[in-house]
Amino acid sequence: MIGKRIKTLREERHFSQEKLATELGVSRMTINNYENEKRAPDIEFARQMADYFSVTVEFLMGRTEYRYKRDEVISLKRSETLFRIMEKLPQPEVQEMVSSLIETLEKSVELDMADDIVRVMNHCCLQVRRILYGYENLKEDIAVPVKELKKSSVPEEVIRKAVHYKPRVVYDAAFHATKRIDEELNQCAQVMERKLEKVLEEEIKKPVNATLD
Repeated sequence: MIGKRIKTLREERHFSQEKLATELGVSRMTINNYENEKRAPDIEFARQMADYFSVTVEFLMGRTEYRYKRDEVISLKRSETLFRIMEKLPQPEVQEMVSSLIETLEKSVELDMADDIVRVMNHCCLQVRRILYGYENLKEDIAVPVKELKKSSVPEEVIRKAVHYKPRVVYDAAFHATKRIDEELNQCAQVMERKLEKVLEEEIKKPVNATLD
């Protein structure tokens, strides 16, 4: 894992192995060996490299996905908030949701699809959040004019006609959200398709065993 992390951090800065080696005071072959995991850096050099890239040693070693310590602290605080909210939710449903989320994320990591799956899930949450805020705004858009019209002694039938279309707006928002989620899922499916095509080509190129089991 450390080799992959070193290579990722190096390429993010558009450095060659030789350039990074010069920056860190080692040979290009040393960097090459680290990236190909033929050798592992000692803890002191790992700290030096982590400091150079401004990441934690834990991230560099592949022990965490948090690049920066502050991100881990923020995440822990958000986790505490999440647990407090979860206590207020219907427990059978929320437990099933959490189990499904954990299984989905574990499988996405196992299949090297984490980035794509997390992007889709984030987008789904974003669209649902927008619908919730839209719903909240619509409640206000209905309540305020109704109160004003009632103060003016406007007949109930006229009031209903004046705001009758507003509840339907939420369906338009849901339709738009579904379309955006579908686009994200399609992009994810395209990534999967390309990976499966690569698997197909690799399997075709493999030599057939002379001895059958």
